[in-house]
Amino acid sequence: MDGAEAAEEAAAPGPDDPASWSRKLPKVELHSHLHGAARAETLCAAASAGGADAAEVEQLRATLEAAPTSLSACFAAFAAVHSVVSSRQAVERIAADVLQDAVEDGVVYLELRSTPRSLPDGTSKRDYVDVVVSSIRRFLSSSPPPPLEVRFLLSVDRSRGVEDAEDTVTIALEAA
Repeated sequence: MDGAEAAEEAAAPGPDDPASWSRKLPKVELHSHLHGAARAETLCAAASAGGADAAEVEQLRATLEAAPTSLSACFAAFAAVHSVVSSRQAVERIAADVLQDAVEDGVVYLELRSTPRSLPDGTSKRDYVDVVVSSIRRFLSSSPPPPLEVRFLLSVDRSRGVEDAEDTVTIALEAA
């Protein structure tokens, strides 16, 4: 090993620099919620597009950027996210951002989950699933193809009743 190689190896991140070292490792993400992994700026843009004023957008940003200190605070953040994800375009943008962020974080296998729902812009539950699946396919077919394998898992919200759960299962089977 010559001097330049030794210097390069010494400067390479390793266990002495765990943050840099871990960022370079391939990762498996087994429980990523589509809306929970959305970028704050994307959600704020969706809120603005949905008619929120500047004060409401700043309140949303503060909610999203605050570290939840309890389970109820976590659910409050999810409620805020759901209130602004109100259009097909917002779901498409969130899906694209989440997939890009996963690749940039070194994720090689991603299990992305979401509870399908109808949106205020008229997007049905079935359309919601189609939007996410299309976004995943579009992303994975980009050139060059990203080093990422994605599985999209549909969640059932038990508080919505059996009929809604059966509808989600039917959509999942048809989308498979």
